[in-house]
Amino acid sequence: MIHIKSVGGFSSAILIDYTLIGKPEPSLFMCANPSTLIPPGDAELVVVSKSSTPLGRYEIEIRAACDGIEHKKTIVLQVGYAVEVLVTRFRLKQDVDLIWPDRWADVYFTFDISGIDDDGDGVVDESNDYFRIPPRDREIMPNDDSYYAGPPYIVHHLVSIPFSITIRALDWNPPIIGDLELASFSFNVEDLPCPFWFDNAYIWFEGVIEELSSRNFTIDSTTNDPLNNLQWYWFEVDVDKVLAEFDQSDFDEITVAILDTGIDYQHPDLQGTFWVNDDEIPNDRIDNDGNGYVDDFLGWDFLENDKDPSPYRGEGRNEQDDHGTKVAGVLAGIINNNEGIAGISWNARIMNLRVGGSIVEETLFGRRVTFIEPTPERVAQAIRYAVDNGADIISISWGASGWNEELVSAVQYAYKHNVAIVAGAGNWLTSIPIYPASLSNVIGVSGVARYRPRGRIDQIWMEYSLSLLKFTYLALWVETNEIGSNYGEVKLSAPAHEIWTTQDHVANPSDLYKYAEGTSLATPIVSGIASLVLGYARHKYPDIVLSPNEVRYILQSTALDLGPQAWDPYYGYGLINAYKAILKVDELLASGCWQVRIDPSYDLDLHIFDAEGRHVGINYTTEEIEIEIPGAAYTGDEKQGFETIFLPLDVTNFRIEIIGRNISTSANYVLTVYYLNKSGRVDRNWIFTGSIVEGIPYCYLVESKENIRQDPLEELKYLETLIWQLPDEVFRSPDLLKCLKKAISNKILDVISKVENKEYHDALQKLSNDILPKMDGEPIPRDWITDRRTQNRLMVIITHIMDGIRMLEIKI
Repeated sequence: MIHIKSVGGFSSAILIDYTLIGKPEPSLFMCANPSTLIPPGDAELVVVSKSSTPLGRYEIEIRAACDGIEHKKTIVLQVGYAVEVLVTRFRLKQDVDLIWPDRWADVYFTFDISGIDDDGDGVVDESNDYFRIPPRDREIMPNDDSYYAGPPYIVHHLVSIPFSITIRALDWNPPIIGDLELASFSFNVEDLPCPFWFDNAYIWFEGVIEELSSRNFTIDSTTNDPLNNLQWYWFEVDVDKVLAEFDQSDFDEITVAILDTGIDYQHPDLQGTFWVNDDEIPNDRIDNDGNGYVDDFLGWDFLENDKDPSPYRGEGRNEQDDHGTKVAGVLAGIINNNEGIAGISWNARIMNLRVGGSIVEETLFGRRVTFIEPTPERVAQAIRYAVDNGADIISISWGASGWNEELVSAVQYAYKHNVAIVAGAGNWLTSIPIYPASLSNVIGVSGVARYRPRGRIDQIWMEYSLSLLKFTYLALWVETNEIGSNYGEVKLSAPAHEIWTTQDHVANPSDLYKYAEGTSLATPIVSGIASLVLGYARHKYPDIVLSPNEVRYILQSTALDLGPQAWDPYYGYGLINAYKAILKVDELLASGCWQVRIDPSYDLDLHIFDAEGRHVGINYTTEEIEIEIPGAAYTGDEKQGFETIFLPLDVTNFRIEIIGRNISTSANYVLTVYYLNKSGRVDRNWIFTGSIVEGIPYCYLVESKENIRQDPLEELKYLETLIWQLPDEVFRSPDLLKCLKKAISNKILDVISKVENKEYHDALQKLSNDILPKMDGEPIPRDWITDRRTQNRLMVIITHIMDGIRMLEIKI
């Protein structure tokens, strides 16, 4: 953007024109040219490179003519790629506080990019011109292997760019000694990727430079909504790409419940986006659908317990009464209606549930308006209402630090009913767990901001500033030392700063739109993209119902990894991306697949082994996700939650294992196996139920889409291993311990041999007549295993194995 300002005594209009010098074709750039400048005003010439524009230097000549006088100025433009400087790990070896007894010091990094106004104060390359992380007052602790997020972006111009990182300790409470430099590293950005590290007496430090995909940060509207070009966040998460490549009709409607301070139904950018309870007759004072809420045809107000969840609009209202309307605008503002903004999700239908806001109270001293914050109990009640009344996604831009069993139970209720919950991490710049965002089965969201240095200033006959808009970087949103995005147990990050959105049109009739900030606004961005994912999958693959865990996997596996590699507590798995998430749905399902899912009552692990022994699941040695089968995908190890493995159709012979490592009694599960053909339809599906005892997996053998059965042979092998692992005290005679273990083991090995030889009748006889009696609870002389709890465990396992052998016998 080139800013042009008239100086001197011009009184007439100044005519402005430009020419791209040299070979570049005009089609390589998009230019918005002001034709005139009226003194004493100013004008802006916007020049934006396209994705097809080659990297390099370009020149543009600007001409201004007035009263027969013409001025010319040639400006050099650089087109390059964004480069991320990433601090991957650091370790402070000793506490520098010891340098200043009875006082303390901040240890921090400073990043200095040559030629860039790093700290945004308008001055370039002065002695204190640097970008600092962490912010002041947030100390890096000693002896703690850690990571740090918030890397700056710089621009690679196919030339060498000087760059330096310095680690300093600053004594400032009060300052006595000042800065102490612990380490410094300087280099030029030339070859990518460029790892770097240093090690001295104070600190060990590691980083890397990575090239990011090229992207223009100057925005041109892609809808006819007049404020769309102000919605940097909308473009940052690639909603524009989804809208350009897909039809809106490719996405089925999805109901998203917003639990907030109430939403303005009549806002011109939200009308028609709301869920309606078709089973309820409006205003007849009867609970027509029998759900316990009378006349709830437009949602419910859980704060004042009535049918109208609109925000409070009277005298004495709080600014937070607009909160719900702001959240709704980000999520579902109508696209291409020539009005205001464009929402993230055009297929969302908003279920309006009011859980907080201003209320009017009559007191002895008169009328009083009080703003009431949501409570865990009220939010829990609204979650259950949303689930019971058909919500697909629940969006909660609220959180509290205290653990609440009622809230946790409601979240689990939603999860088990296939409803995904998205919640904001909070805005207190802390890692203290905030609920529900910190719960494992909730998609917790942190907030990011795009920071942009101010550029350099030059003065000639006209004053102009050339701001290379690619000199920007994404980082955790930090407003002050006490206000900014929380971090910790987050799954994803989304824009949370300078979010242009709707506000209540009744309370603000002359100001229908406003900037807002906070993870409250990042939350509906994630909820909206989840709505697109669900709507697209439901439209194109109607036989498949994605679980909350599968939705979360799609979103996190396609996120832009910010900060340390893979998951980190600042950005989770990274910045959400709508376009890549939609493509991921097709990647998983378009060519057909096996979808293997467990829904357990406790912490169970899902594993698959193909005919060659290749594994998908958790590697118990490394505790890392292991995917050895080409084309497979695994949604991850969940504690008491859904787990899913996707396999390509050419894997036709594999074994499913369900294992419970951390259960002391038993855990029930439902195993579902879908065979999705290449036309996107489910040819076959199977549902199995079972109960897992620690140490013994349930095994299923998939021989073809026509044949899935229990695999008792593998279960027998695990049973034989378990006998040797049983504690000594459960056996009848300590003196005969080894003999007893070996005797039972040999009997099981004999059964294994009979099953391998397809002697199923003899195997069943051996189990029922020779092995079960050793643990059947009869008088002690007959029982080799005397502990009743162990007896019960083994009897459950053996009975299950016998059922599997009977199935084999019937098959023959």
